[in-house]
Amino acid sequence: MCHRSTMWQKPTLLRGTVFIAPNLLTKQHHTPSMCIELISSRKWGEPPLKKPKELKGEKQAGTVPFGSKCKCPVYVTKTHIYLKHRDWFSPCISCQKAKDAGIIDKWDTRFIYNDRFGGVVLRSEAWLRFPLLMITGWKGLLPAYGLCIEFEKFLGLEEGTLCHFDWVNMFEELIKLCKPYLPRKPKIGVITSLLDLPPRGSIENALARE
Repeated sequence: MCHRSTMWQKPTLLRGTVFIAPNLLTKQHHTPSMCIELISSRKWGEPPLKKPKELKGEKQAGTVPFGSKCKCPVYVTKTHIYLKHRDWFSPCISCQKAKDAGIIDKWDTRFIYNDRFGGVVLRSEAWLRFPLLMITGWKGLLPAYGLCIEFEKFLGLEEGTLCHFDWVNMFEELIKLCKPYLPRKPKIGVITSLLDLPPRGSIENALARE
């Protein structure tokens, strides 16, 4: 059972849908792979989702919470984040409808209010992929809120629809989890490999010619 807000409707997206994030196509983020992609999705009662083939041999980086009872697996490659969202705009139906449909056998009717506000979540899931660089580079905006805004554009939702605790908290935990995977910038003036060393005698020869 759950208490589920119905502040949005589930967006309609085809599998394989790709969204290019326009405000990320800057000098810092100029790669054409800077996009959000819905790899696959399922509704309650459909066969389980298969792990994307790109993750074969990849180790799970961890999980991030969505709400109080849902944990979403996260995989990180050199360039992308793969998120299995385990509560992808899941519909919530009344306990009576769930009982009539044979989904549940019985439920606790001891609610405080006469309308017995509560329901059963029909869990929907989705595999999502987006660039690792999306968790950084947000000037003047908290990264978690920046990700909410980009996902709103991707889903065709009104601005501010996803800016509530479940989504913001999930993205905050996702950023913490994925930050160690960001590419490190080499320190200026530090030789990072033997290939950076000048050929032997080149400096002395140059000074001698002067």
